[in-house]
Amino acid sequence: MSTLATERDELVRRLIDLRPQLQRRFNEEIDRTLHEEIERLTIHQLSVLQSLTAGPLQMRELAHRLGISESSATAAVDRLVRAGLVARGAEPSDRRVVLVGLSEEGTGVVTRVQRASRQRLAQMLSVLSDPELASLVAIYETIVGATADSSREVD
Repeated sequence: MSTLATERDELVRRLIDLRPQLQRRFNEEIDRTLHEEIERLTIHQLSVLQSLTAGPLQMRELAHRLGISESSATAAVDRLVRAGLVARGAEPSDRRVVLVGLSEEGTGVVTRVQRASRQRLAQMLSVLSDPELASLVAIYETIVGATADSSREVD
């Protein structure tokens, strides 16, 4: 194995080691800030709420966006409906089609979680200069673009 490959493997290993540390530090502050909201919701339920921020969806579309089965999406939505965070309604053009959307309370929860997440991330990234932050964003965009291309090839 070449020295360059070994150095690259070591850098990948370091990234793998750093990721959970960063995630834990990010989550600790979010948990403190939003303890009551976070305590009653699972990560899957938060994902459902986040997916509904752009507007109501059919259950099939929600499941597709989350990468889960319709039955799993339905179970998560049922719990969120009981919690008053999500509401079901009919599609105006076809009343047989059921849409799932955020309730007023659900919108408030999502808004608070997003605000706290942005603040925490900004705080964590404050150690970077503007050029460093721009480089980090460019790196993320490159990775996302490359993985999007490869996932399209698999589909």
